[in-house]
Amino acid sequence: MKRKAYLMMTVLIIVAAAGWFFFIRSETSVEALEVGRGSLKVVIEETGYVEADDHYLIQAPSNGRIMGINVDRGQQVKTGQVLMTLENLDLDEQLVLVNGELDNAQAAYEQAKNNWEIAGRDLEELRKELARETELFQAGAISQANYDTILNQVHNQENLVAAQQASLKGMEQQLAALTSQRDVIQKKEQELVIASETAGRILDIPVKKDQIVATGTTLLELANTGMMIVKTDLLSDDMGHIKVGQKAEITSPALNGRVLTGTVKEIYPKAFEKVSALGVSQRRVPVEIAINADENLKDGYEVNAAIESSSRDNVLVIPWEAVRTGSSGGNEVMLITNRKIVYQPIKIGLENTRYVEVVEGLQAGDLIVLDSSLSIKPGTKVRIKETK
Repeated sequence: MKRKAYLMMTVLIIVAAAGWFFFIRSETSVEALEVGRGSLKVVIEETGYVEADDHYLIQAPSNGRIMGINVDRGQQVKTGQVLMTLENLDLDEQLVLVNGELDNAQAAYEQAKNNWEIAGRDLEELRKELARETELFQAGAISQANYDTILNQVHNQENLVAAQQASLKGMEQQLAALTSQRDVIQKKEQELVIASETAGRILDIPVKKDQIVATGTTLLELANTGMMIVKTDLLSDDMGHIKVGQKAEITSPALNGRVLTGTVKEIYPKAFEKVSALGVSQRRVPVEIAINADENLKDGYEVNAAIESSSRDNVLVIPWEAVRTGSSGGNEVMLITNRKIVYQPIKIGLENTRYVEVVEGLQAGDLIVLDSSLSIKPGTKVRIKETK
């Protein structure tokens, strides 16, 4: 009797185990995701390069020879600091000649002025004498001939003084012209002492000491170190999301893990054609991002720019891998309801390369299948995998 009871018990256990086994086998094991709220950002990334916000090309003001270079590449300089000196022998010779002419003209002017002053005093004496002679002539004390003689003397002296005065004015004009010429030459010589008009950093010195340079030759390249610009170009298809003032994050191996924050400063009004590394022709738009200068970033360094084109907070967010295309062509997810699969249509809003905003079709707390590529029919029972 006991053996029959034990046998019956064993059979029941086997049947129960088999039933549980087949029940488990009838369920599909899936990874599930609980829909939750969060923030979603759309970021457009592209490589670019850094350069100073303000570049200054310092050029030779005239022909000359470089006498001395007082700075080195990469050196920080202050406003007014002497960077380089030039020599122009032609200017030196011109200055010697003009100074000689100016000295001679000044001496001639002083002599002429002295003669004019003497002639003026003589004229005053003659006029006094004329006054006396006039009284005598009117009194009948002197003849007409004598009176006419003094009149002629006064008239001649007046003409002499007038001529000397006119000559002095001509000399004054000559002196002014020579002085102006000398000042111009001296100014040009002063300009041969090249000083920095702003504080900054020396980027390049394309000339050497004792080199002969022509007017307009670039002597130094100077950058204002206050701000820097990241220059990049973005696909024209992305430009509808890019606006001046948007936040951008700049990264580079040279920053040792630090992230610099900048803003979009300028969007160029015209696109250009560029062939990608894969040989694809693209239309791209140049964009400039302003950042604070960093000692680890130098002109020409390559960086990565990530521009935050749009963002939303407290929205339903799911990964793209959970989204599939439904039979009608719309987006859907595999919703888990009562441990069964339901194909749930959804409407998406903001999206980036990894995540998507769900604006319709789901609620916070819903469970969905993480891997939308799984071939699971609606109504299929599922068992949720435990995730570590």
